[in-house]
Amino acid sequence: MDIDKLQIEPLDAKSRKILFGILGISLSGLECYYCKKKLNYKDCGIMPSLSNQENARIVCGSPLCFCEFFDDYKSYRKKK
Repeated sequence: MDIDKLQIEPLDAKSRKILFGILGISLSGLECYYCKKKLNYKDCGIMPSLSNQENARIVCGSPLCFCEFFDDYKSYRKKK
């Protein structure tokens, strides 16, 4: 995955349910990976996994949490 080609795409509720099902992530108990804010599947960010222990990285809409994801992504890419 090239961070320069990463795009944020909106998903409707039905598509989100399907994606969470495919990823094996429960719709209940979602929280932001970074700030731990409780989230609803309809309004969270579904980012790519950066470790073998997760199927996706869930983030809230906070710009700070998105920045933390991108910082983690840069570190992840350097390790590869």
